[in-house]
Amino acid sequence: MFDYDDEINDYIKEMIYPENLTFDPFVVAENNGIDVEYVSFLDKPYGLYVPPINMKARILISSDLKYSNMRFFVCAHELYHSIEHKYLAAYYTSIPGGQDSLEREANSFGTNLMCFYYKELFDTETISYVDVINYFEIPREIYVHDY
Repeated sequence: MFDYDDEINDYIKEMIYPENLTFDPFVVAENNGIDVEYVSFLDKPYGLYVPPINMKARILISSDLKYSNMRFFVCAHELYHSIEHKYLAAYYTSIPGGQDSLEREANSFGTNLMCFYYKELFDTETISYVDVINYFEIPREIYVHDY
């Protein structure tokens, strides 16, 4: 697991991009054999990673986000779970606070991947964090926290 944003950024630059030639989380998922499907959730979650137990790994994204730029962040967030938390479903329910730390890690990865993807989309090296947050509709609770 990553401890710092610098480690996440290094991983994205050194592992994600060279293997996929893009920062697009949908392409990265496809290149790693992960199906992405849109499904109806009630209100939340926005997405869910389903490990490859008796089937192909899947990322489920709320059908409400199908035409929203937020789908890219959600896919990136769930992609992190597929990389680092592949078989940790029991950890979510058995360790107090486990879900919080896993979600923070996935949020950090997703946000950082979106910064790289924004640079790729707009062919720029200079970005504003606020522009990235607004473009990908990253929820306020993701980037405003109290830890």
